[in-house]
Order: sequence, then structure tokens, then C-alpha cells
Amino acid sequence: MRGLWALFKCELLYWRVYPLNLINDFIGYFTWIAPFLFAATLFGDYKDFQIFIAVGLILWNWLVIFFWGVGYGVRHTIDQGVLESIAASPTSVHTLLIAKALISLVQNIFATASILFWLWLLLGLTLEAHWGKLFLIVALSSVALSGLALIFAAFVIWVKEAASIGDIIHQCLGLLSGITFPVYILPAGVRVLSSLIPLTYAIKGARNAVLGECIVLEAMMLVLFAVITVPLGWYLVSAADRKLRQSGTWGEY
Repeated sequence: MRGLWALFKCELLYWRVYPLNLINDFIGYFTWIAPFLFAATLFGDYKDFQIFIAVGLILWNWLVIFFWGVGYGVRHTIDQGVLESIAASPTSVHTLLIAKALISLVQNIFATASILFWLWLLLGLTLEAHWGKLFLIVALSSVALSGLALIFAAFVIWVKEAASIGDIIHQCLGLLSGITFPVYILPAGVRVLSSLIPLTYAIKGARNAVLGECIVLEAMMLVLFAVITVPLGWYLVSAADRKLRQSGTWGEY
């Protein structure tokens, strides 16, 4: 636990040293989401549609932050020149990734709060939801999406440089999960792929929570994905870690 807290605190200190990054992110979240929301005014009851789109984009952003914060976090640690020191210490790479998952969770909360603030201040939109249902979906989504991030982290550990592939993957996952449209309008074959992505159920569950509808199916699917992806990601990270220790190439680019 001391190692985990030290690594988590180290990640927090980055924001303290570079506070302008927080301001940049705070403003950037509005400039990122605004074009989608303004385009929604072209359709009928646009406030409901704006909330529909905002929920999808917020959940997709959760995936993106976990994906890069945890999955590509190993690469950032290599760039900082401290990964070999961590690997040689009693602190495992798994502890490093857990710390990055926790800081990604904090960053996601900040991002969500920022987006909701901009929605209220500039567009007059407020998120009215069954908060218990929404909290459950977000909590389950965090675990399931962290599992995907662990799998990507294992890939990054193995190949070292995976930024381009990561971009393609998270963009495709967002598109197939229906971040700005309902999944049922997709072709039947594509919907099969969509059903294999936890983000699909995270977005659908969050939208149902906003509408006060049932979230049982989505919650069950997120639990299933969490049970599969987290142990699989953990195993793959262990395998990649073991392979690199044997070859002595942990710190290589």
C-alpha cells in the first residue's frame, strides 16, 4: 500500500507542478464537446438530444482517459526514465498500473464535472437522472474499462510504441458504441461487434439512468465484462512483465 500511495501521490504532484494543464483541460472539454451539442440544435427537441449526445461523449471520454492513462501510462513512465527503477524495486508493474488507474479515475471525475459545468453555464442544460442507477453504471464501467486498459497496457509493455494503434482502437470503440447515435441504427453485422464492447453497455446504461429506465441488463453485462477483462489484462501484464525481465529490455524504447 505504501508503494501504491507513493506512485499515486507522484501522479498528483504533476498537476500541482503544472496547474495550467488543468486549466487547459477545463477549457478544452467545452471546445471538444460544443460542436456536437450545437449541431444537435438542428434536430427537433434538441435539449434532449444534446443530453443524449453529452452522455455518450462523457462515457467515451472515460474510456479514452483510462486507455491512455493506464494503457499507455507505461510508455509515459519509460519516457520519464524511471520505469526500470520501479521494475527493480519491490513495487510491481501492477501496482504502477493500479496507481495510474486511480489517477485516471480522478481525472475522469474532473472531466465529467467540467463538462457538466459547461453544459449548465453556456447551454442551460442540467443532467437530471436517477443518481443511484447512474452511479452504479459509472462504477461498473470504470472497472470494465480499466480491464480494457490493462489489456492495452500489456500490449504497450510488449511493443513499447503503440500510440497509432491506440488511436485507431479507441476511435473505433467509440464509433461502434454509439457515442452520438443509438446503436440499433447500425447494420446487423456491425451491431454484433458493438455488443462485444463494454462501452456500448456503459453508454446505454447511463442514458437509461438519465431517463429513469431499467439498467439491469447493462449492469449485468458490465459485470460480465469486468470479470473477463480485468483478470485477462492482469495475466497479460504479468506475462509481458515476465518476458521483458527475462530479456532485460524493460527500459528500451
